Amino acid sequence: MGARRDSWRAVGQKLGRGTPGTPCDADGHPDPVGFLLILPFQSRFEELTADLLTIYLCAVLFGTLAIALIVAPVTAHRIFFRLLVKDRLVLWGDRMAKAGLFCFAVTVGLVVALVIGFLLGISTGIIAGIVSFLVVALLWVVLPLMVVRRTEGPE
Repeated sequence: MGARRDSWRAVGQKLGRGTPGTPCDADGHPDPVGFLLILPFQSRFEELTADLLTIYLCAVLFGTLAIALIVAPVTAHRIFFRLLVKDRLVLWGDRMAKAGLFCFAVTVGLVVALVIGFLLGISTGIIAGIVSFLVVALLWVVLPLMVVRRTEGPE
């Protein structure tokens, strides 16, 4: 039971750090969702093409979904604290966190596509967005899996 409690505590600490919707999170890292929220108030926002506006709207939607999925386990923990459902919460929280991180990776790719597409053209932006998403997937999924496979014993 102690390992599950530690797992849940670690999930909560990692997910509860940032303040979504600000240009930087609590640790000072850039927040692409906060960046998206201020864009419509910039004078050049009206220069977006229909394709770039679609990318922008998709980025806002995926970013919003990422926030909801990443914060959901923390909220559920607050609601169900001491109701003896920790095992289910840990499993559910893990799934929500993974889905939220996927949506966040998509948001990063869309933000890159938006910015590069605005500056250098839609085709270049889409390629840069796809490459960014793949780099994030490599760093967040493939690399950790490689490390785990090379590790022989438990932590």
